[in-house]
Amino acid sequence: MHALQKFGEALIALPKDALKRMPMPEDLDNAVREARRITDHEGKRRQLQYVGKVMRSLIEDEIVAMRR
Repeated sequence: MHALQKFGEALIALPKDALKRMPMPEDLDNAVREARRITDHEGKRRQLQYVGKVMRSLIEDEIVAMRR
């Protein structure tokens, strides 16, 4: 669970062009883009937790494809 949340933090920190090339489901893409937009500390923390939740719902193959 924590590893996926750390991976979610890495996704949020990616440059825009790298994020566009990342093969991810639409709901995860929306959550990551929303997290990048939020500037409030508490709001960003909660959105990051949501990104982790969405990532836990993915199948292993999708996670492996994103890590490559």
